[in-house]
Amino acid sequence: MLLVRHLLVALPLLVGWVDVAHADPPNVGESDRARARQLFEEANQFGRRSDFRKAKSSLSAAWALVKSWDIAVNLGTAELKLGQYRDAAEHLAWGVREGSIRMGESNEAVVKSRALLTQAAMRVGTVKLDVDRPGATILVDEQFVAKSPLLDPVYVEPGSHRISAHPSDPGAAPVEVPIEIGAGEIQDRMLKLGVTSNGPSSQSPSDTPIVATDRSGLKTRTIVAIGGGALTAVAAGIALTYTLKASSAQSDADGFKARIVPGNCDHASDLCNQLADAQANRTDANRIGTFAWITAGVLGATTLGTFLLWPKDSRGAASTTRGVYLQAGPTSIALHGRF
Repeated sequence: MLLVRHLLVALPLLVGWVDVAHADPPNVGESDRARARQLFEEANQFGRRSDFRKAKSSLSAAWALVKSWDIAVNLGTAELKLGQYRDAAEHLAWGVREGSIRMGESNEAVVKSRALLTQAAMRVGTVKLDVDRPGATILVDEQFVAKSPLLDPVYVEPGSHRISAHPSDPGAAPVEVPIEIGAGEIQDRMLKLGVTSNGPSSQSPSDTPIVATDRSGLKTRTIVAIGGGALTAVAAGIALTYTLKASSAQSDADGFKARIVPGNCDHASDLCNQLADAQANRTDANRIGTFAWITAGVLGATTLGTFLLWPKDSRGAASTTRGVYLQAGPTSIALHGRF
């Protein structure tokens, strides 16, 4: 049995190396297990020294011998550190799926690996591909990916690609579809394999294989703009509410002042206490309102700048696309990311 001792980690999300348990996949010879164990321990040592290129080499060799979830997520982590985002997403997706089955979705290593997968997926295009027939060979740019049905999404570099499905049934026609996809974008595709006949005249233009249209969701740039705009509106609403409260408190204070004889507040009285309360309410409302107006201004300017400066076409330029996300807390609203 190949015992996994450590999970490669070198990102702020995780600290050090994390011990995980493991059960070997079946149908693996003892010699392959022993060699994979040795390669995994080599990768362990390379990872401790942050030599991820050598760690990847050892893990790739171990992966060729033993297909296990722990080797997959370690390999994906090394590839992520090396900037090989498509390969990282592919191996992390495989490892997270198998690890969830073997260890449970709440397992610490699985949870952390899923977070790493999210980081990798932000730098590549994700295609959720469905094919209407099992056993079809799926190719991306003439390179083999898998057989249908696909258990994981297809990850591709940002840009133009051609996805094709070749059925195992000789009576079905292959289908090919071009796609354009950006970094962090998710597209859903449905490929329907057309039916052919041995008759010479059975094929007509209407028999052309049907490919569903792109059902991709909102792009990251649009999501950031909508989220930033919504938070800006919330902050502006809070600012306006407290500005009105400050104005009301000021009116109350002016009314109390008009009813108080100068010098009478040297001694405590109900009117003097009410005046003091109104002045305190005005001060508090002004402070909160001012902070909210500043927050709304910063959020609005940041959202506008992000929308205008976000790369409009990320094809072939994964390194220029930056992850951005909005975070709202009980006392603050922040926009995080790299621009």
